Amino acid sequence: MIKLFPHYASEMKLVSVNLREGKVEAPFDAETKFAPSANGGYDIFVNSSDFKWYQNAARTLASLGCYSIRLTSEKKLTENEFYWFVTALYDGIHDINIEYDLDSEALSKIESTANLVSEFRALADTDSKISTPVSVVNRVFELIEKTASECDAKASLNLIKRGDKDFESCVGLKSVGLASDEAPCLGIIDVIPSGLNENAPLDVAMVGKGITFDTGGYSLKPEKFMETMRTDKTAVIYLSGALCLALKLGLKKRCRLYLCCSENMVSGRGMLPGDIIKYPNDISVEINNTDAFKTWKKSETAKEQNQIDELKAHQDDINYDVAKKLFKEADEALGYSIMKMCFEGPEDDLKLTANTQPAILTISCIANEILKENGIQPDI
Repeated sequence: MIKLFPHYASEMKLVSVNLREGKVEAPFDAETKFAPSANGGYDIFVNSSDFKWYQNAARTLASLGCYSIRLTSEKKLTENEFYWFVTALYDGIHDINIEYDLDSEALSKIESTANLVSEFRALADTDSKISTPVSVVNRVFELIEKTASECDAKASLNLIKRGDKDFESCVGLKSVGLASDEAPCLGIIDVIPSGLNENAPLDVAMVGKGITFDTGGYSLKPEKFMETMRTDKTAVIYLSGALCLALKLGLKKRCRLYLCCSENMVSGRGMLPGDIIKYPNDISVEINNTDAFKTWKKSETAKEQNQIDELKAHQDDINYDVAKKLFKEADEALGYSIMKMCFEGPEDDLKLTANTQPAILTISCIANEILKENGIQPDI
């Protein structure tokens, strides 16, 4: 739990912490990030020109075991910077109590947002034996419904799972989940904000992939790529979290989530490379690879490498301001440069789900904005 207070507004025992510009003085080593202060607390030494310096300061505090603090800073943190400080300090284990020089309204908003985000972060990291496809959809709906009720909005869930008549038309989802003992499902969540009724037009539809564990199927992932696959459900979870945040920020449009959840396992029932599946719209798809991951042979990479080299050559010539803006926002949100990773790799890092998902989202947002700038609008 995260609790935030204005300065001297709590009755708790707190450690005084000051974020100081510069380096620690002798006799401490110059690379030391902290030192005891005269008031019995700590000075945390920062370089405010560093990327996400306030997050680094929070992680230094966490290494000291300081989670209940009265915070001051030579360079005052903005509300947004303080939010990122709080989320960097929170580890999902210790309660956080912080006094800081912001007004009560701003602190209340940051506290509410940070606690909500932390719930979704914890869910994203849960074990696949706990977070099965059906349980993930039900859990995110509980959080959405709770947030909706707090905002005088309405939320409803239509859960379609293996064994239901309507699930037979979910051909792709059914194929992915064939090998799993856990039922794959499609969760359709409708949110109608305050002031709208059930006949209001649907303005926004969002689709999330939630593979609660992804072995790769018969196109089995290498060990290095499988050990984090409990997090392959994060698109569903963070999309749901984004909808909750939108509600808290005053969402005015009707939204719908399509949450496609399954495990991708290996068994005698599973889909095989070479299988052909036919969708209700008469489109047939041949499964050449039961996993999104593909290992390229050296002979296949020459063309791709030429394309990468050409892309790198034009990295500094991006003509769209919106691309630069969205890459910058993504970099700040992630705490590392997804733009650099997209252009420069390393490719193995980019293939990790934790990086692939934000990369796809960022590029998709950029493409959408550029299309809109050129008069091309999606139907939904």
